[in-house]
Amino acid sequence: MALSENFGRQKQAQGLATLLSMGT
Repeated sequence: MALSENFGRQKQAQGLATLLSMGT
């Protein structure tokens, strides 16, 4: 389902942003 894929993508982007925020 597209919705599930979108949710996973959003979660991945959020995790990446958190990593960047922590690394800075």
